[in-house]
Amino acid sequence: MPSAANAATAWSPIANESNMFALGTAESELHLVYFDLIRQDIPPNVIGRVPTAAPFRTLAWSPATRHQNAHPWGVIAGGLEDGTVAIWDPTQISSGQVQALSTVSKHNGPVTALQFNPIKESSHLLASGGADGNVWIISLNNLAAPGVFSPGTATPGTEITSISWNTTAAYILAAGSLDGRVTVWDLKQKKVCFEVHEYGPVKALAWSPEEGFLLMTASLHFPVIHIWDLRASNTVPLVELHGHHVGGIVSAAWCPHGSGIVVSTGTDNRTLLWDLKTREMIHDVSNHGAPRAHLQFSHQPGYVSSTTADGSVQVIHIRSGAASHVLRWNPHKVAEPAQTLPPNSTNAAPIPDPAAPAPIPPMAPVPSVTAEAPVANPASVPEPLVAISPEVLIASAVALEETTPEDFCDWKLAQSGLSDADRQTWSFLKVLFEPDARKQLLVHLGFDEFTGGALLLPRGDDAVVESGPLPVFTAASETAIKRSLLVGNFEAAVDICLEKNQLANALLLATCGGPELWHRTQEAFFQRQTRPFMKIVAAVIKNELDSLVQESDPTAWKETLSILSTYSKSDEFPGLCDQLAWRLLDVGDVFSASLCFICAMNMDKTVEIWSAIAPPTSDAALQGLVEKIHVLAQGTGQSADWYSPFYSQYATLMATLGKKNIALKYAKGDQAVLEHFKSPKLEPVKHASPSLDDVNPFDYKKVPNIPHEKPSLISPPPPEAHVDPSSTHEQTAYGYNSPPQEQTPYGYAFPAQEQAPFGYTPEPEPTPSSQEYQPSITHDFGHDQQPQYDSFAGHPAKELDESPPPVVETTPPLSSSSAPVSLFKAAAPTPPPATPPAPLPPMEKVPFVRTPAMHNIPDDDIVIVETLVELLSLLELQKLTSAETKQLAEAAKAKDVLVTKLDTGDLSPTVLQSVHDMTQALQRRDFKAAQQVHVALTSSHWALQKEWLRGLKAFFQLCTKRLK
Repeated sequence: MPSAANAATAWSPIANESNMFALGTAESELHLVYFDLIRQDIPPNVIGRVPTAAPFRTLAWSPATRHQNAHPWGVIAGGLEDGTVAIWDPTQISSGQVQALSTVSKHNGPVTALQFNPIKESSHLLASGGADGNVWIISLNNLAAPGVFSPGTATPGTEITSISWNTTAAYILAAGSLDGRVTVWDLKQKKVCFEVHEYGPVKALAWSPEEGFLLMTASLHFPVIHIWDLRASNTVPLVELHGHHVGGIVSAAWCPHGSGIVVSTGTDNRTLLWDLKTREMIHDVSNHGAPRAHLQFSHQPGYVSSTTADGSVQVIHIRSGAASHVLRWNPHKVAEPAQTLPPNSTNAAPIPDPAAPAPIPPMAPVPSVTAEAPVANPASVPEPLVAISPEVLIASAVALEETTPEDFCDWKLAQSGLSDADRQTWSFLKVLFEPDARKQLLVHLGFDEFTGGALLLPRGDDAVVESGPLPVFTAASETAIKRSLLVGNFEAAVDICLEKNQLANALLLATCGGPELWHRTQEAFFQRQTRPFMKIVAAVIKNELDSLVQESDPTAWKETLSILSTYSKSDEFPGLCDQLAWRLLDVGDVFSASLCFICAMNMDKTVEIWSAIAPPTSDAALQGLVEKIHVLAQGTGQSADWYSPFYSQYATLMATLGKKNIALKYAKGDQAVLEHFKSPKLEPVKHASPSLDDVNPFDYKKVPNIPHEKPSLISPPPPEAHVDPSSTHEQTAYGYNSPPQEQTPYGYAFPAQEQAPFGYTPEPEPTPSSQEYQPSITHDFGHDQQPQYDSFAGHPAKELDESPPPVVETTPPLSSSSAPVSLFKAAAPTPPPATPPAPLPPMEKVPFVRTPAMHNIPDDDIVIVETLVELLSLLELQKLTSAETKQLAEAAKAKDVLVTKLDTGDLSPTVLQSVHDMTQALQRRDFKAAQQVHVALTSSHWALQKEWLRGLKAFFQLCTKRLK
């Protein structure tokens, strides 16, 4: 839980009184302060002081246009620790009056966020958020008796950490919460109209001062600032500002005098200025004291205030070429003199004038986990790489090419300067190549099967665990049980045993009474168990490991992963690991999540987290990232071509180091790199990019979604028609209790011939769903790209090029053909690709019939059912294995549960909107995007929706495999 604020500030919105600000302190005082921004040598003057009943958490100041005659300086609202929102008149405070105009007590806990509506006609509306998870709209139309109403039916439910009114539409309000959810309401319709997710408490929330569809968010657990385009996608951000903060964002503010400047402060005690035109950090404002918080721009251009943990106020002046402290002031101490700061020598770019508008340049949405992974703590963040010599870079590159993946992992682990985070990562990567991967995983997690993972108990008194009531044995009960058994009434006998708490007898007798009695007795037994380990036993016996993951303690994730490794089925293990990783992301433990994503073979998420935590901004960081991607691709049997931007940079690095052969392997047809070899001098490669000033960044045209061909996490399509001997494995990591000929990475129960490992093109099965093979799209990373959809379904934030995909160029395999094969059993030599059978003529679509069970489903929602029924019908026509047939039956049951919830209106607006997003992705056969929406729902709404979410998990795997 974020710590309570020690001070809060609010600048005066009155034009001729803009030198004033209000300060609410932890000492339960409100100060009205005048500070001459021109004569900065004059100390601030406190012109009024008000004692309050509780400490301040937040503060806001409005011009209150409707009451301008009676209150020329507007009104000040304070959010207090006791849940009170108090309203004061600053003119009365300056004259010595301390009585509040009114108070509102709606929150059951501290008021954590306040903001007045910035639009003049609605400046009497105040939004408040509290630690109780509630958001209220307070109308000050009548200052003596404020009105209070709710923004809508859905509320975040966890502590509100930030709140922000839209700058162009007075009826749009956003709130960020402790669990990372950002909810946007349309107050006209009183419903949620938009929702995005951060991973950790949302500490910064602000709308663009000029464009009402752009929303900035930042999290306390993630060092990236996101800007979302609400017209396009709520899953893929339009802009990301990252690479400089380490840890998380404490506060961020968007300059209201033009949208070109953002200022942020982080847990690393740095205050950074960002230029949105270039999307770069342009200045680092030094800070040698306590970390800054509550960043807020003054209504005078160029001035921004902040508070520190000791209750001090700092004011920074931003101007072209420099930034300076103009005030360091504590109401209980003597003010420090102003200090001018020279420009940061490492960032020579001049600071734009905050008053000059600077639009955000157009760009495609970036992969979302840069936006989706928080940082748990500084210890989880890899240490920054120092500059290393070219000889070391070359030695590492040669080792990567000439050694087996497992030997390379050992080589990395033997390095003395390896950080703890990198050491854990390489240990997990090495497990991918172990023949007994699951056993080795247990060893890495600290659980040795030969000792049972048990610790020797110390001699002496042991801790006493409450074991529940003892069984009761009476003559009457014994007689009743005996009579029931004589007539074969096992159900009655079991009921008596349960009533008398004879649980062992109840279980024994239930085995004679049929499956229904056995399951009912088993459920009653587990409900009465109080010992913690019995939850594990229940999850294993009832095969509810997914529920165990959702209800597990994130801090004990190693225990949970060990349980999954020991007890999960082969086809369930990757999905459960993926579910655990998302749970860790939800609580902000990004590094542990990356390790679980490795186990889940979720290469997309793993690479995105790696690149977010340690961006490849140096040669050493780039090489470290490529090494991990390369080894992960070989260990999972997936293609690494999707990460061509990193490979292109690496090829350029190898070219500059004179390693032409290595550079050519990683260039993958990148013309910018290939042209590099034609030049007699080795100079840095510059990729062509459109001018940022030539295009209107806010021109947006809704265009049909053009799905990317992207490697699947289960059966990735081959990017090229060549064999990569390092990845053609029949046996892969983390298999469990599966026949050798069918064992697949991490236990996916798919026949080996159906998997398309890295670089291997299998002959497609002649099933009714077989279609002509479509080549993967080759990306030219020197030009604008279509956005990648990594986390959820999304739409591009700018007009896309609708030209046909370019032809695939055959390039040399990524790894050397003579490279040793991993410890997995090598596959047989690959025959030349056979000509696939001609596609079957399309079948006539079976008309959809609306049954009585769907009578109350609104017409707008019936498309959800129709889409699921259509896909389930198509799957029934496929040639399914027995395991897949069982999965299909579970999916059909899940569909029925979802139909019931739709018919009874038992889905919240947020869940319903997500289901519609999932349906749209299914309609365009973008199963990857639909699955990501499903994962998001599983992470955020599992408790109430698990009956149908559980069954649809295998449904997406079937669709990806059989209908893609």
